[in-house]
Amino acid sequence: MPLCEPSKHVGTLLADPWGGQKGECVSFVKVCTGDHRQTALWGMGEQVKGNSNLVPGTAIATFGPDGKYAGGHAAVYMGQDQNGIQVMDQWAERPGRTAHPVAPRTIRWDGETPSNNGSLFHVIN
Repeated sequence: MPLCEPSKHVGTLLADPWGGQKGECVSFVKVCTGDHRQTALWGMGEQVKGNSNLVPGTAIATFGPDGKYAGGHAAVYMGQDQNGIQVMDQWAERPGRTAHPVAPRTIRWDGETPSNNGSLFHVIN
């Protein structure tokens, strides 16, 4: 998957022109990288945690046990440290949750949910 430069999207809630809904995490990754494949075609690549070869702008996501994207979370990798992964991401509004436009954040290694657990992220192939 191509690298992306996410900083130009900060503060924006993106929709992808290939069928994605506004604000979905996947929409941001698709727009930023220009990769408009269906997520069913995404494959699980290298694990992010401890991977010193990753460069900022790499698309990452959580995957199911079969190595396929199962609707967890997708983001753009910016770095990592002892606390977790630094990413740029967005998410859509849901009942009880406000939308989160593209912004930087840290996904901790020991997060309570799969979408918020940095140890579960892999490169998107």
